[in-house]
Amino acid sequence: MKRLSDGNWDSAKTTLIAVMAFTVAAACTTMAPYDPVSYQTAAALKADSLHLMTTATEPPTIHTTSIRDIRTRLGRALDYERGKGDGNSETVRQWELLIDPARSLLGGFLAKWEREEQGLSLVFVQETSKNVGGAFDEIIRLERRKARRVW
Repeated sequence: MKRLSDGNWDSAKTTLIAVMAFTVAAACTTMAPYDPVSYQTAAALKADSLHLMTTATEPPTIHTTSIRDIRTRLGRALDYERGKGDGNSETVRQWELLIDPARSLLGGFLAKWEREEQGLSLVFVQETSKNVGGAFDEIIRLERRKARRVW
């Protein structure tokens, strides 16, 4: 095994420090910074969405305005997150999954409710609410992680 001489060791340390500095700098530019508006929006939409879901045992026609309002607010939140650029792609992807009407989260729940034109079963509402709440929690967790980054 070859040993590093003092000169080679200094060169290796310098290279290691340069690689670490580059990695830290790259990480700083690839993730969007913490945004309290994003955090507050996600928390408020979670509460309002879960509340709306509790009414889904009733026909959707009773709640048309609330459904439209939630969809509008979700769309605005997604647009806001997209506006932060590539460093926010993980958060954007979570919002897209949550909103997508072809998936099993909030977008799919609202689409099913409207498509069936009647109230949904309480068990279905309760189980889907757990998944939707978890999806919002993930979005909130992503934003909180940004707050802990200290460079």
